Amino acid sequence: MELKCNGISVGKAAVGTEKKYIAKINTVYQPGVLEAVAYRDGKECGRDILRSAAGALHLQANISEQQLVANGQDISVIMLSLVDENGVLHPNADISVSIHTDGPITVQGFGTADPKSEENYFDAKITTFHGRAMESAKHRRKSTPFLPNVGKPGNPSP
Repeated sequence: MELKCNGISVGKAAVGTEKKYIAKINTVYQPGVLEAVAYRDGKECGRDILRSAAGALHLQANISEQQLVANGQDISVIMLSLVDENGVLHPNADISVSIHTDGPITVQGFGTADPKSEENYFDAKITTFHGRAMESAKHRRKSTPFLPNVGKPGNPSP
């Protein structure tokens, strides 16, 4: 396999010499595009690309259920990610994020996967972990359908 950084080869290594399915190539971090190119019998047979985030970051919200049924049981999960203008996650840029709810919804939990966090899952303000956070919300009433409101993606809370 070959490792390329921003289109320039930084090394080649055989796969599986030390451990099955693993090739080791040492390099120095540079922002941009990192490509791993796999070869079999001298011909390319696979390629994987990692891109580093660049430029201004914004908060992107992905909602599991676009519309909650007002039955007191339906739950929506909202995944929040710090991404650049191309949607590339920035795992090293953590910020404080706050939420508020309008209408008949209850936040069931708001937090991250940070094993060292002392933040409470029922607080309205948390710090993202590796650029991510998650909220779950439930409609309190058995009435009309509710559309989750997580604010305007692109405006992280200070």
